[in-house]
Amino acid sequence: MTDVRRDDFTLINSVEDVIPFYKGNGLALDKQYIGFETEIGVYKKGADNQPVGTTTQDTAELLAYLKKLGHQAQLEMASAVEYASPPFRVTEVTQLVKEIKQSWDDYHQAIEAKGFVANDSPFFPFATLQSAEENLVDRDRARGLVKGMKQHKAPEFLKVTLLATSTQISLSGALHT
Repeated sequence: MTDVRRDDFTLINSVEDVIPFYKGNGLALDKQYIGFETEIGVYKKGADNQPVGTTTQDTAELLAYLKKLGHQAQLEMASAVEYASPPFRVTEVTQLVKEIKQSWDDYHQAIEAKGFVANDSPFFPFATLQSAEENLVDRDRARGLVKGMKQHKAPEFLKVTLLATSTQISLSGALHT
């Protein structure tokens, strides 16, 4: 459901600048869409039998395996894969829930089949910023984000980005007040 344009350099200076992005597509409710995305942290047992985040190579192999199974998985920043549902009409939430449940089960089975463990928390309590950076995906966006955050933000911003996973719901519906 995510549609990020690389050529959009619009600056957001206030809440009023953001509101137009949430006004929806202007269609009737039965023409609105909903989608779901979640990041699943992945780890393995280290040499000392303690959990360690999967390496970039590990998660790339997991991603290839998930794609071979027919999923459209994506790599996340460090030691995580993302599941994103297809969009469903808001009147088809039951079908969306079935899709999410089946994919959730598929992802967990694939993670186990590759010898990894799905982190059952949105946080990596065993990871450090250094270990997460060592497992950073090889993408311009990820490298640029980490570099920019180090230069311009407090360390807590980078901790949220690299040491936690998230879940989002995307709606195309109109803003209701």
